[in-house]
Amino acid sequence: MNEIIAGKQWVWPNWLAGNVHNNYIRIQERGDVENKSFIFLWNNNPLIVFFGFVSSDKNVVDVPGCYYKKDEYIAPKVFKQFLHEFESQVLSAKKHLWIRDFMHNGSISRLTKIMLEKGARSEHVFSNVLDLSKEKEEIHKNIRASYKSLINWGIRELRPRVFTQDNIDWNIVNEFRLLHIHEAGKEVRSEMTWRKQMDMVSHFEAFIVCGYSNNEMVSAGLFSFNGTNCDYQVSASKRELFDKPLFHSLMWSAMLHAKIIGCKWFEFGDLSFLHHPSDQLPTKKELGISNFKSGFGGNTKLFLDVRI
Repeated sequence: MNEIIAGKQWVWPNWLAGNVHNNYIRIQERGDVENKSFIFLWNNNPLIVFFGFVSSDKNVVDVPGCYYKKDEYIAPKVFKQFLHEFESQVLSAKKHLWIRDFMHNGSISRLTKIMLEKGARSEHVFSNVLDLSKEKEEIHKNIRASYKSLINWGIRELRPRVFTQDNIDWNIVNEFRLLHIHEAGKEVRSEMTWRKQMDMVSHFEAFIVCGYSNNEMVSAGLFSFNGTNCDYQVSASKRELFDKPLFHSLMWSAMLHAKIIGCKWFEFGDLSFLHHPSDQLPTKKELGISNFKSGFGGNTKLFLDVRI
């Protein structure tokens, strides 16, 4: 399934579907979780891939997706048969399902439409996405002017290092983990999830960027990727040094590395706005993080989260 989804012939390449990444997600889940992924074939030709989990817990970490064969017409009778499989294998579980529709070419998917007709709720989600096919100079040009000197400072003072499958080891990941615990004030998740993240790096599904001051790790970030997209996952920085631009140069280094390894898109993650959503206003911290992400250029994309 990983090879199929990473291929260029599929629509919706945005979701990261590596096998090690799947294992990490399952560890992070709460409640009863069951993998419901399947490939739908017609005349032995894979046409549709559903990737995701169902959960008894409404606080689901995973956002599954559905992939369609690019530029290939799927007849109504064929899609009807896919829906039959979807209903029997996924909806029959009668558990919480959450799908993110990436609205290819601005349109909702057939599956989203069917789910809405069945009573699903949807909400808008905004994400900052950067086109990595542009030249390095153009990408740098579109970064917020005030960031450029901060990036230069970080490159000079923190000397960011990129850790990949070629040079990763547990000492690096554990130092990142301890930094995260120290700054969060508690252990947010188990050591096993960090080891799974190290597995992601070892299996060419993620990389880590770290910055150092006096040989001490003061900032670090994990970025996962597939054949087309790189996704900013998690980071930690020393709060007592927040008067300095700790993560700007690390994010820039991650953008460049993602471009080098062939990713087409860099996803900074969800954005928060002052009055969106109106029923759960974002915190000052969330607004600050969104403002930080937006400073690296890119475009604001609109997605739909569909829940049933």
